[in-house]
Amino acid sequence: MAMLKILTPVDGSPASLRAVDFALEMLSKNPGGSLVLLNVQNVGSVDPFGIAAMAPPDWFQDAASRASEEALKSALSKCKGVNIAFKPLVRAGQVAKAIAEVAREEGVGQIVMGTRGLGGVQGLLLGSVATQMIHLAEVPVTLIK
Repeated sequence: MAMLKILTPVDGSPASLRAVDFALEMLSKNPGGSLVLLNVQNVGSVDPFGIAAMAPPDWFQDAASRASEEALKSALSKCKGVNIAFKPLVRAGQVAKAIAEVAREEGVGQIVMGTRGLGGVQGLLLGSVATQMIHLAEVPVTLIK
């Protein structure tokens, strides 16, 4: 039986933390499995006013690093409390594309991710990361509400 490797994107939201719980539960039933925690920093979310171009060169990297650290804090805490191998990663860029790239690079067998439930007009205009992942992923995707 192959060891299960799961990728769980984490943004610090309650839904992403529920996804971490779900992935850990799955892995507890698969001895030798592992978890990849991924936080993707999107320029728009770290710099909503577009001021990075006028800021010192390290400003964006420092802001993204602080945001990633905060987003991963609770997920890392959950992982340290169980006997399952895990690896935290941070990327910058378009969220869904970065998740799909990391899934390929890490050779994961499944993606478990939370949904934030934009819904309505906002969801139609922006498109959710979950919807994009269904199209981009090459492995099964489990969505957690």
